[in-house]
Amino acid sequence: MYNCVVLKGVIFVYFFKMRHFQALAILTVALMFCAAPILYASPNATKLQELSGELLHYDIKWSGMSAGEATMKVSAEGKNYRFSTTAKTGSKVSWLYPLNIRYESVVDGNNFTAVSYLKTGREGYGDPHERLVVFDHDEGVTRYIKDGKLRKTLEVSGDAYDPISVIYAIRVMTLPEVGGVIPIEVSDGKKLASGTVTVAGKERVKVPAGEFDAVRVTPKMEGVKGLFGDGSSMSVWLADDDERRILKIESSVAVGSFVAVLKEIIRPTPRPRDLQSANGDEAE
Repeated sequence: MYNCVVLKGVIFVYFFKMRHFQALAILTVALMFCAAPILYASPNATKLQELSGELLHYDIKWSGMSAGEATMKVSAEGKNYRFSTTAKTGSKVSWLYPLNIRYESVVDGNNFTAVSYLKTGREGYGDPHERLVVFDHDEGVTRYIKDGKLRKTLEVSGDAYDPISVIYAIRVMTLPEVGGVIPIEVSDGKKLASGTVTVAGKERVKVPAGEFDAVRVTPKMEGVKGLFGDGSSMSVWLADDDERRILKIESSVAVGSFVAVLKEIIRPTPRPRDLQSANGDEAE
């Protein structure tokens, strides 16, 4: 009887928390689902060129148990950049709640404004689905399209990020000193959430991909439950260098804790211009 009760409790916790696993994967992929001075920092879109071709692999655990994996990739598409993020549960938990999701975020490479946000895949045992958010900056709105049908139009500011592009915005902006706070707005097409990212400190962090000097930041979103909202806490460690990759994420909520760590880095292939510069030759 005792074992049965424990099993039921575990099943309840998993179903309740797997939604938060998605949010953690997004921000590490885990920032969705961002009396100190407030600094209105802007992302440096030109730094995206240095990230194009980058692929990052992450391991995700829940309360010490292997829960799944995530990837984050950057690719150039004309004047735009695409951020592709995947998240899926591992074999130990997929029997209970299979998850295989892909997120595609596109931003304008000139000014880092959000262009579109696409979520596809399967959650649980339901049918595969597609959610598309189109950012119309001329009208000042987003259009939320579910399985090919327009479901909602939402007013947003030109500074609003989608749940994936906000991660890269923080990577390519100038961070304030320890104690500084950066305001952010994030929209998934259904809701616009305001929040902050606080620079909490600097530490040395060791992950499977290596050991790094890191900056620890703490994101908080207003009106959002779960990983970012009331009753939860999150810390994100970014490499304290020009690339500022996400090294580690820790999130504590009422029924457990999640940890995501950087497992592997596949760096961008040097462009011909980079190779010429490295050899001391003048690029034509």
